[in-house]
Amino acid sequence: MARPLKYRNADDLFANTTLSNDCLLWPKNTMTTPVLAPSSPLAKLFTTNSVSRILFTICRYIPDGRLVRCCNNSFCVNPYHHIESAKVRKTRMRLATPEDPKNRTTLGTSIVTPTSLLPKQERARHLIAPSEEQLADLRPKSPDLLLMLANSAAQAGFDGKGVLDRNNRFVPEKDIKRPVVLTPAAGNTPLLTVKLRNPRPVPDRLDEDLDDKWLDKIAERKRRRLEQQLSQLPTRPVPSSEWEE
Repeated sequence: MARPLKYRNADDLFANTTLSNDCLLWPKNTMTTPVLAPSSPLAKLFTTNSVSRILFTICRYIPDGRLVRCCNNSFCVNPYHHIESAKVRKTRMRLATPEDPKNRTTLGTSIVTPTSLLPKQERARHLIAPSEEQLADLRPKSPDLLLMLANSAAQAGFDGKGVLDRNNRFVPEKDIKRPVVLTPAAGNTPLLTVKLRNPRPVPDRLDEDLDDKWLDKIAERKRRRLEQQLSQLPTRPVPSSEWEE
């Protein structure tokens, strides 16, 4: 007697997870990422054993390239906590709005929505995901799970910038900027950066109401300093030719 299938659809996969702060955590095992057995029917159907990629394809759309996780949990398989690379997302938005004047020089065919198949994906559609009828049968059916996924999608957004970490804080976007190297061969010269100070605050009182004693203190300090300098000058004897008669 054959052993019954453990994972047949998205509901079976989600039933094996634990909800923690809007993250659906896959049980940790000897693997470093959530994966299925290579012989699993879902792994063969999607030509991948990555649980995150399988759920992303079932619940959202067919991704192009690798997926990027937005939350801090390495075993999270929430499809709305994963996004495509920034380059792919920009391509999707550009092809979905060809009438935009900024996109008139874009090469390639336009797409209906940002989640539609890209032109390069259409040629390998049968290799990267099952048919639309099969995907419809694999999608989650539980009302509670659908409500949770809808709330997660509304919070995360298309770019995943609304995902919170385990301390309910927004995950900062990684912005890696390469340093600018100035070389004489390129005709670049070092730039002098001047840091300006904040302007001096305007006093609340008028000028005639200000105390003028500080002016007398400055004059007295200058006079003492001049007397000290004069006292330190070396003295020379006066020759007899300069004596007064």
